[in-house]
This record gives sequence, C-alpha cells and structure tokens, in this order.
Amino acid sequence: MRVRRVKEFKESDEKAYNTSINMLVGVGNPKGLEGQRKGQVSFELLVVVGFVLAIFIPILFYVYTQAKGSVIMSQNTFMDNYADTLASAANMVAFSGNSSYIALYVNVPKGVKTLRVDSKAGGSMLVVQSSSSEFAKYVNAPLVLHNTDKLKRPGMQSIKIYYNGNTVVIE
Repeated sequence: MRVRRVKEFKESDEKAYNTSINMLVGVGNPKGLEGQRKGQVSFELLVVVGFVLAIFIPILFYVYTQAKGSVIMSQNTFMDNYADTLASAANMVAFSGNSSYIALYVNVPKGVKTLRVDSKAGGSMLVVQSSSSEFAKYVNAPLVLHNTDKLKRPGMQSIKIYYNGNTVVIE
C-alpha cells in the first residue's frame, strides 16, 4: 500500500504543478473564467488605442495649422520679392537715362490679383495685390503698366521695362 500512496501523491502533485504553471503562463483558464480573458484583452487594447488617439489628434491639428501659416508666409514673401524685383528694375532703367531697356525673366507667383500704379510726388508706387495683402514699392519715376494680364499670369514670364524719357513702362 505504501507504494500506491506514493504513486497517487506524485500524480496529484504533478497535476497541481501543471495547473499552477499553466495559470502563470496564461495557457488554459481557471475554473469559471472560460472565454472571459479574450474580452479583457480587447477592452484594454481599445483603451490604449483611445489614449494614443487622444494624444495624437491634437498634435496633428497643431502641426497642420502651423504648416498652413508658414505656407501663407512664404507666399507673402514671394509676392514681396516679385514687387521688389519689378520696382528695382524700373529704378535701374529710370536712372540709366533715355532709351534704357531691361528684359526680365520673372517667375510670377500664384495669386497676383491686381497690379496698379499710385502716383506720388517725384515718382510712383507700384502696388502688387494678392487675395490676402498688398505690397507697395516706390519707383523714382512716373510709371506706366501695359499688358497687365501677362504681369499677373503665374509662371515664368518675359517682362520688358524701358524708359522713354518721361515715364518707365512695364509690359
């Protein structure tokens, strides 16, 4: 009988050991919790994904608004450079004297709505207007604009600037 008891003890000991190892490792389910562990994992995953989205959505919104602001600033800088290029070339032609001529190849920015000349004492103001702002540059001579459709068309344009003795003409 003694041998039988040892054998029974070893079998029950092995079952208890395997059950405890399986519970620690996660193989099998304890009694009464069949099928409930999968639901626990799914709920925890949803909570983690929710927290990640709650953090990243405001960050993405902030980055998007900052990028949009920098695009507008770069467009304004491009418009200002365009107005400055035209005014500088007109001043060079005016200072060079009669029958002076410059041919510019300029990349006209998108969004130029109007080009106009405002008369000032001793010169003119060249005004380039976009949808959001205006850029005005002073020219030291009376200024006349011809063919303003070409001056507003985006892309590379050939622009002629000449001085006829009285006025600077941009066409």
